[in-house]
Amino acid sequence: MTIEDKDHYEQRFKTLGMGSFLNILLVVHAERDEDNIRIISVRKADRTETKQYYKGLNYE
Repeated sequence: MTIEDKDHYEQRFKTLGMGSFLNILLVVHAERDEDNIRIISVRKADRTETKQYYKGLNYE
C-alpha cells in the first residue's frame, strides 16, 4: 500500500507493509531513478496505520 507524500520538496512515498514477525511497517522512500530507491526511514506502524493497512484504506 503506497501513497505519495506531498509534504516535501522531493518526490517521496509512504508504504505500509508487513515485515518479519507479522509487524506492520511504515517505509518512507524516494525513487532516484528506475533502478534506485533511497530509503529515508522505517518504523513500526502506529495503531491507526495498522488498522488502515488491514482495511486497505488510503492513509496520510
